[in-house]
Order: sequence, then structure tokens, then C-alpha cells
Amino acid sequence: MYVQNTQATGLQLGVRQASGGTGDASIRFDIPGPVYWTIGIDNSNSDKYVISNNSGLGTNDYIRLGGSTIDFAQTVSSFTMGGNLNMGNYDIDSLTNLTLSGNIEGGGTANIQNFDQINANVKNFDIPHPSKEGWRLRYSVLEGPEYGVYIRGKVEGDGVITLPDYWKDLVYENSISVQLTSIGKACSHYVISASTDKVEVGCACGEVNAYYVVFAERKVDPKLVIEYPVVE
Repeated sequence: MYVQNTQATGLQLGVRQASGGTGDASIRFDIPGPVYWTIGIDNSNSDKYVISNNSGLGTNDYIRLGGSTIDFAQTVSSFTMGGNLNMGNYDIDSLTNLTLSGNIEGGGTANIQNFDQINANVKNFDIPHPSKEGWRLRYSVLEGPEYGVYIRGKVEGDGVITLPDYWKDLVYENSISVQLTSIGKACSHYVISASTDKVEVGCACGEVNAYYVVFAERKVDPKLVIEYPVVE
């Protein structure tokens, strides 16, 4: 341990590894119990700066900083920030709470797994405008009183709309609804039957030719609570 005071750096309290040594340069804090917190440079882990809930580094580490990485070594149940979170590619796995008063900004991909719920006042995507230089294009997410999914396309010939094979496990069968718009001329199209496998379409003119949108509610337990009281 050393104390350094120079005009360039001011007063510093330092912990230095002995010349040729292999140990860590760390400071330990403890209270009766015992409860230990240790901070310092972990020599055995690429000289990363580590915060550990242990009497030494490398055991029960909580945060490891080194190079361009920040490693939350424990399962994080709550993460609170007062400003913006700016990152490239980042993964958030099994995080119960992420609270920010600012923005999450990233240049890569955000992979968010095992979240029970994500709430926001507005949900948008925002991209460089594809046809106006110097502009951006912003679309908002479709919203409604359910966890809705849809597919769309064109139906003709035998009048069968084949639904994705995973819909049988993804959606409630009794929630399926279909919108049909005739192509080329006014003609009444109608649904003969609908299941999680397929939708059969008929036509009063005898020839099925229409655009379709099939909506359904995704199986989520519990279901979406639309109205709820504010708990003070």
C-alpha cells in the first residue's frame, strides 16, 4: 500500500502488487458477521477491476470490468439508472426489473429473454428514411386489448388459407377472425370454416380471389389486464 501526492495527480491512496508478484491489488471491507466486500484488480482474471461479495476477488464476484466489457457476474433482479444506457449489442436475460429515467440506445441487437412483461408509454421503431435523405422514418406498434398476432396474404383457387403449423400451440382457436377483400371486382367472399390449421374461404361469384388478414389472440397466461387500479 502506498500514498502518493504529486502536483499532477493530487493525493492518492493506492494498493500495488509487489514487483514480480502474482497476487491481486485489492481493498477489503468487512463488518462483524462476517460480511465482506472486496474491490480491486484481479490478477488471475486478465487484470479486470472486480467488485466481489467475498473476502477475496474471484469468488462471488458481482461486477467485472475489463477492456470494453462490463460483466454482471450474478443474476441481476433489478437494474436502475438515472440517465441513458448506450450500448452496441447487448443481452438481458432473466432480468426482473430494468428501470431508467433516460433512454436505452444501441447500435446492435438487443436480446431480451425471460422477461415477464415490458411496459412502455409508446412503442416505436425508428430508422433512416429509405427515400428522403436527411430524414428518418418512425412507425408505431399496433396496439389493442389483447396479445394479438396476424398473418396476411392472397387467397385464390381452392380458397384455402394454410395457417402456420405452430399456430395450433400459439393461439386460441376460438379467437380467430378473418378479413377478406375481393380483388378485381366486387364479389362477396366469406369464411366457410376456420381452425388453427387452415381457413376455408368461399365466394358468391364462384371464383375465390381475395386478399386476407387473419387475426388471433396469442396464448399467454395470465391474459392481458386491460384496466387496473393505481396502487399508491
